[in-house]
Amino acid sequence: MGLNDRNNESSYEWVGGTPNTLKLIHGPWNPGEPSGGMTENCVEMWYGAVWNDRECTAANRYVCEKDEY
Repeated sequence: MGLNDRNNESSYEWVGGTPNTLKLIHGPWNPGEPSGGMTENCVEMWYGAVWNDRECTAANRYVCEKDEY
C-alpha cells in the first residue's frame, strides 16, 4: 500500500519519502502487528482493512491514488 519503515525502524513513511501523517501509527494494525522488526518493512492491508508488516519483496495487489475531478 506504499507505506514502509525501510529508512528508520518503526517510523513509517509513504513511497517517495512523505511522512505518514494519518495519525494511524498505532493502528489499524492487526493484533500483534507490526511484528517483523528489520525483516518486514512494508505494510499491506488484510481483509477487514487491518494492516500487517511484510517483506517488501512480497507480491501483492495494489491500490492507486487518483486525483478528484
